[in-house]
Amino acid sequence: KDYGRYFEVRIEEVDGGEWSDGLALGLAESPLQQAVEPDLFGTYEGLACELLPQCWLVGYDCRAKLCGQSRYLGGASELPRGTWRPSELRSGDVVALMVLAEGHMLLLVNGSLRCCVMHCGVPWRAALHAVVDLDGCTRSVQLLDALPTLEVLREIAPLREKVAKQQRIRESSPGSCGT
Repeated sequence: KDYGRYFEVRIEEVDGGEWSDGLALGLAESPLQQAVEPDLFGTYEGLACELLPQCWLVGYDCRAKLCGQSRYLGGASELPRGTWRPSELRSGDVVALMVLAEGHMLLLVNGSLRCCVMHCGVPWRAALHAVVDLDGCTRSVQLLDALPTLEVLREIAPLREKVAKQQRIRESSPGSCGT
């Protein structure tokens, strides 16, 4: 069964000093498709949410950046285990992003669902790239070659069931086209 787009990073190094925020994970269209100009050295320097207008990111400090718009996360539906701050990450922690076909972004830390950003408008069929925005206290990460574990799939199963139920209700409501 198709569960969504998924990738993981392992936190390699953090700087717990003065920073209160940290990384964000997400997806973006290619910089080449967005007419983003590299600097004099041919690199792209800056926050991903500023450099990539067509990006969908979650993390920072309980915040999502969706195509340039900030969305602060709150409540049990978006923060199922309470407030989460990337500054709490330590070396060895595994942070994963799953984007469901319905356009919802899920951020997991060590297999535990921490952030749910519903109805983000992430295009399902578009050619997108994984994005890791190292900000604040996160100094370095390692991209892992991983698929979601059974534990991760169990963790997100209640959310997927809720989304499927809402979809069935919409499709069966009077005046619905069933699409």
